[in-house]
Amino acid sequence: MRLRNTMMMFLAGLLAGVLAGCGGGGGANVRPDMPEPPPRPESPTVNYDALAAEHLSTARFTTHQPRVLEQVGAHHAYARGLTGSGVRIGIEDTVLDYTGGLEDIETKTLRTIGAPEERLREDPVRILRAMRFAAKLGFDLDPETRDAIAPMSELLTAIPPARLFDEFNKLFMNGHAVAAWSLMWEFGLPEILFPLSEEDDGLVRAALESTDGRVAEDKPVTPGFLLAAMCWPEFQRRTALSATANNAADERLKAAHSVIGEQQLTIAFPRRLSMFIRDVWRLQSSLERRPPRNLKRTLGHPRFRAAYDFLVLRAETGEADPELAQWWTDVQETSGEDRASTANPLRPAGRRRRRRRGRGRPNPEPAP
Repeated sequence: MRLRNTMMMFLAGLLAGVLAGCGGGGGANVRPDMPEPPPRPESPTVNYDALAAEHLSTARFTTHQPRVLEQVGAHHAYARGLTGSGVRIGIEDTVLDYTGGLEDIETKTLRTIGAPEERLREDPVRILRAMRFAAKLGFDLDPETRDAIAPMSELLTAIPPARLFDEFNKLFMNGHAVAAWSLMWEFGLPEILFPLSEEDDGLVRAALESTDGRVAEDKPVTPGFLLAAMCWPEFQRRTALSATANNAADERLKAAHSVIGEQQLTIAFPRRLSMFIRDVWRLQSSLERRPPRNLKRTLGHPRFRAAYDFLVLRAETGEADPELAQWWTDVQETSGEDRASTANPLRPAGRRRRRRRGRGRPNPEPAP
């Protein structure tokens, strides 16, 4: 009973303090001797309202409704980076175009709102958005916008890597990864975002095509598969330089850590994807050896299917033996009873070696 009364008194006092802080100007809980905090500096922003008022007379509307114009803020329209994104839908389905976006949509043109250099410097991620819209919608870049992308592309290095990972998903996980990748190379963007990748890498293009196909078939996709393909050539190169017969596994692990860590300097993907990439790479050596003793364990690995798909793409691009990929395909299609017979031909052909007897052990006497 005393505990209950104590809790009720505590809650009553806490509620009284909250109510006192909310009423009378909200300053009841502030210590009188506490200095006032310094005013927060205002970040430099573009005066979109002034920009909208300047161009308001040239705005196009489907219907003339002054009441709608007062309720719809032109600030939000001019805060967008591209003219097509500035088209707004008002009350009663009224289409408001402050930026000339309707005309650009009709002509399939991507154009920045205002000076391209200024708008891209304000937010360099707009470069990637332009790549995404051009690849997905089939739009053409305005000449002035196109000329400003390459000089402004270095500003992408100042964008937080976590934000760039979000843009990575939007670029390559929407079913138009091949078109986006080709368009990005026209401006040299992969050299900044994917410094370990190569333009003419057939494995990357095959992975992009596979991702687009899976999106079209409504199958699950993961960005880790593309990242594994983009970083695979560098992983192979570093492994070949340091790995030997005695320390191959350790050197492959070190190479994986270094390659993944270097890529994360520009695009910070979560840890689960780092583990996914390492598992896919590590299983490639297991799939190449095809050990019959570990067959069941390899098939039951959580990343086996992704590693198998990776091996198939390597075989299609001439990097791996096509017969190897076909063998793993046949193994998956056979039942558990037939897998043992399928695995037997993998052992090296030749005569079976006879076991040597230990020294000092007498030969058995023939039976009488």
